[in-house]
Amino acid sequence: MSLEEVRTRIAQEAGKRFDLTLYRWGKLDRPQSSLQPASRAGRFFFSLDDVRERARLVRETLPIEADAVIHEADAICRH
Repeated sequence: MSLEEVRTRIAQEAGKRFDLTLYRWGKLDRPQSSLQPASRAGRFFFSLDDVRERARLVRETLPIEADAVIHEADAICRH
């Protein structure tokens, strides 16, 4: 592990502990987290109406990889 990585990890850990301390003191409404759960399942970055068009574009642009890409996306959507 490089010195820069050690420095980064120490800074991240210190930040997490500082945020937790502020939360416990009532200075934050909730613990800070970069991993916020989705508000509901099945949401995408685009409209669900666009799914067929997106799949067509994947098949057109990446014909060899299309089945693998779509299979992986389906697995992700099933959690």
